Amino acid sequence: MIATSNSLSPSFPVVLAFSTLMGLLCFLVWLSMSGIWKLWRSWGCFLLQGILVLVISFLPEQQQLYVVLSLYLALTLEALAVFQRARPVLLLGGYYGLLFVIDFVISLVQNLGGTKLLDGASMRGSWLET
Repeated sequence: MIATSNSLSPSFPVVLAFSTLMGLLCFLVWLSMSGIWKLWRSWGCFLLQGILVLVISFLPEQQQLYVVLSLYLALTLEALAVFQRARPVLLLGGYYGLLFVIDFVISLVQNLGGTKLLDGASMRGSWLET
């Protein structure tokens, strides 16, 4: 049975927080890709982008595994476009992979309360009633 529309509609503060964080992430992507900053500043920008995606993954209704994984993949591809060398991209890819594993472990710990881990479209919450 599909859940009611009230349980699927996100609350205004969650939408506002998600929009603000995604806007900040887009601004940081633009800064790192535009060439305005020197490469040493781009490292800090990439680290901050990883933290932003981790924070986005903790929002109550933005916890789908594929969204977070897609954002980390996009950041890794951005690093490839900016640095154009294997070593920095591997370092940042490892950093993003570590953040993803942290998010995944936290979601596993939260789901030990009896819900199935890969049930429905969400890792941490059930969008489908059983």
